[in-house]
Amino acid sequence: MYTYTFEKISAIFYLLTAFSAAMLGFLFLTHRLKAHKANVFLVVFIWSLAYSLLNEFLADEEVVELIGEKFFSFNSFLFIVPSLFLYIVSHSNKNEIKYWIWLYAPGVLVNIIPFQDPELAEVFNGLLYMLISFPLMVLSMRYIKKYRKDLQSFYSTIDNRTLHWIRVLMLMVISLHVFMFVVELIIDENSALDAIMDFIESLVTFSIVYWVGVKGFQQYELDTPNTNAVEPPIIEVEKKCVEENCSLEVEEDNLDTELHNKFECLCTLIEEHKIYTNPNLTIKSLSEQLTVRERELSNLINNCTKKNFHQFINQFRVLEFKRLIASDKAVQYSILGLARDAGFSSKSTFYKVFKELEGLTPSEYKNRINSPNTRSGTP
Repeated sequence: MYTYTFEKISAIFYLLTAFSAAMLGFLFLTHRLKAHKANVFLVVFIWSLAYSLLNEFLADEEVVELIGEKFFSFNSFLFIVPSLFLYIVSHSNKNEIKYWIWLYAPGVLVNIIPFQDPELAEVFNGLLYMLISFPLMVLSMRYIKKYRKDLQSFYSTIDNRTLHWIRVLMLMVISLHVFMFVVELIIDENSALDAIMDFIESLVTFSIVYWVGVKGFQQYELDTPNTNAVEPPIIEVEKKCVEENCSLEVEEDNLDTELHNKFECLCTLIEEHKIYTNPNLTIKSLSEQLTVRERELSNLINNCTKKNFHQFINQFRVLEFKRLIASDKAVQYSILGLARDAGFSSKSTFYKVFKELEGLTPSEYKNRINSPNTRSGTP
């Protein structure tokens, strides 16, 4: 009696989880992919899980008697863990996605070339699943560790929440697989204990889908592209710009009017389009964006500021950091998170440049602008 009850409850949970996962996939597909293309892997993960659970429900003897054998058969199990792994890689190192995408090949081949013998197919698929999924789960934790290490230098409180929910999700998936593996080894099939374990498995699976839904949508704004880093249009430096006072000091001794106007135009373009927020900005890439020769651009900066390209750009980044730390963003982001948004890619470079230009550390600057005397305007 108890065995039958647990089996029916488990079947209901599998159906509920499959339906929830399918709906979540549609929601992520329609609302989140515009913000972050990597979410396609999260959609494939929950849809593959949904179809796998639906197969569990349709395999129930009473369901088969009621609606008959399923007409269409598709094995989605080999897409579950690879999709989650690819989602994690997309957050840790997007450049490696093109290599790992081949993890979908075994799942495609299994469906294109099915076995004629169902029992042999079940054994082969089980071994293939273990050989692919377990190494990927271990590798996923390594990528998560790398992601966390990268955030130790440049992070925001929001980035840490992203890391946390992905890590918990992966731990839940690993725990579920270990649990299933142990149950297969030590518990007899069709026993009362097996029915209870199957019920626990259905609850854990439901929790995984629920976690993806709740935490995934809580992180919606995390995947929104940074509007600060606008790709500038192709434009000539020589084009006449609106006369503005440049925020950077210019040494005007022996500087002719034409050169000075070009430099002011350069500063205006960099400032308006926030080109400096690109941490990978080089003098070559900037010269290509501005359609001016690299050597000419270098000479213009050197002659007008007596500084090299990196010193010149870092001045903009320090000014941007000072604007950010005085804005509402300072409540959500750490000092290093704001520095990253300003365009700094190195913690050591940020602290060194800021101290050289401002004469105090970023933390000291933050404390100064947040002090009661500063807020009230008292010197």
